[in-house]
Amino acid sequence: MTDDDVERVDACLPLHRLDGHQTYLVAWDEDDPAGHAHIAWIGTRLGVPEIQDVYVLPERRRRGVASEGMILIRGATLEVNDTVVYLVKELAVDYGQPRSS
Repeated sequence: MTDDDVERVDACLPLHRLDGHQTYLVAWDEDDPAGHAHIAWIGTRLGVPEIQDVYVLPERRRRGVASEGMILIRGATLEVNDTVVYLVKELAVDYGQPRSS
């Protein structure tokens, strides 16, 4: 996005992480920003990139904004219709008695 695009999106959506170089995926409805997701590349719980701060304007929710659309990658459009689920579960480790082999 250009600097003007960033200002325009920031005026419509809560971009909380504009303190330096950040990655946001922005959903557009024609020429209007409709939602975003932030990608955290470092400092995540598991040490792998995470999608954080997913937000869609209230009047555009429940219409598939966060799950499908066209994205632009290296100048080419790509249709996306995916749902990504990322779960983390802490598991207790029971070392118990040593086992014989």
